[in-house]
Amino acid sequence: TIPEQDPFVAVPAPTIPSPCNGSLSVSPNRTANVSPGCYTSVNVQGTMNFAPGPYIITGSMSGNASAKLSCTGCSFIFTNSNPASTGGISFNGGAQFNLSAPTSGPYAGILFYQDRGASAGTNKLNGNSSSTFQGAVYFPKQDITFTGASGTTYNCLQLVARTVTFMGNSKITNNCPPNSGAGAFSGRHVRLVA
Repeated sequence: TIPEQDPFVAVPAPTIPSPCNGSLSVSPNRTANVSPGCYTSVNVQGTMNFAPGPYIITGSMSGNASAKLSCTGCSFIFTNSNPASTGGISFNGGAQFNLSAPTSGPYAGILFYQDRGASAGTNKLNGNSSSTFQGAVYFPKQDITFTGASGTTYNCLQLVARTVTFMGNSKITNNCPPNSGAGAFSGRHVRLVA
């Protein structure tokens, strides 16, 4: 089938501020409260509370089963001065997410956004049954794998990726509350591969 048109083609490409801060990291059984800005990487092993706003990440974002991430009104924007080296996300073992996208601004309704110049790769979102996601997941040149708990809640979930893979007990019940910042888009071509 021919590719779908990019529903977010009008969203501006991210600009990396100068200087960009170093990496964000929190150890198991620790808590970190962080502010919007530019970071080289994000590694969550404990609890990380994000203040609302855009987070520009020039590397990758990762964590394990003990990771807990929360934010209301955040966009995680992956880019790099060399777009082909743009990182992505890798959460294994059932991390707990309570994340929602902003409702206004250039990234309204977008939770995860990756530079369109990124080279091929795979992103892993393994949330536990207490996780909640609200917003679009935009990885137009890369793959996304959802693995794990059936109780995960998705609101206004819009997936843009090269491929999307569902594994384990993953289940999506998608609701979109009013004033979420999300805009509707519909596909024109569908292909299922066994």
